[in-house]
Amino acid sequence: MKGILIYSTVNDKWFVQYQDNGRNVQLDVRPHRIEQLNRNGNHLQEMDEVEFEIESTSDFPYQWAVPLVKGDVKTEVVPQKKKYKKFKLTLLLSGFSIDEEEIICDSYDTNSSGYWYFYDDESNGGKRKYLGAYPIERTIIHTIENITVEI
Repeated sequence: MKGILIYSTVNDKWFVQYQDNGRNVQLDVRPHRIEQLNRNGNHLQEMDEVEFEIESTSDFPYQWAVPLVKGDVKTEVVPQKKKYKKFKLTLLLSGFSIDEEEIICDSYDTNSSGYWYFYDDESNGGKRKYLGAYPIERTIIHTIENITVEI
């Protein structure tokens, strides 16, 4: 199939526009495909006409446009691991058998019961998983780091 390569500055992504049975269709380009081709000596730019194939995926948007160039060797797509942003907290504890605890979680909060609650939302299929609770009067949140983990 052939289509026109277009870059959207609003969404910061590439897509291919092509004709299918008399209607205009826009299909997102597989992430990092244009950069991969340009690193290998190609010079793809916006409004270039490109040959592409459609690749089905199990995640949204369910299909990608994969631009091809002459001499391009089709390789099997290695599924990318999902990356999630999490918090890495170091807790200083008083009155427990341990005096320092490290927790990696998606969210944490407190309520009127006087406890810090820690949850993991992403790695459990979107269901909130309870990781633990510590009494506020015996817990100091010493450090909070924003980290990215692959699951």
